[in-house]
Amino acid sequence: MLIFLAVFVVLTRCFSQGRPVDELKVAVPPAMNTMEQLLAVQNAISQAEELIQDGNIVLLKLRALLLSIFPQASEKFVGSLFLWHSLWPSCPVNT
Repeated sequence: MLIFLAVFVVLTRCFSQGRPVDELKVAVPPAMNTMEQLLAVQNAISQAEELIQDGNIVLLKLRALLLSIFPQASEKFVGSLFLWHSLWPSCPVNT
């Protein structure tokens, strides 16, 4: 993501060639009372929760598929991860 952002910034600077940025007009949202604002926030939070849950489901299914393809290899991989994470904290770090 950061690489994409850096490439975008570089391309924007190269292709703009010193031209000023066009004026941007932002429309003022309609005035809402407190209850409408709370409902809007609640709606946004519930939509975010749904997106996160959908993403978690996709990741869990992907993990299950990857682990079911090569069961012996995945057991060895889990063993190597366990060994790495059990030995890694004991390694000294020079700071």
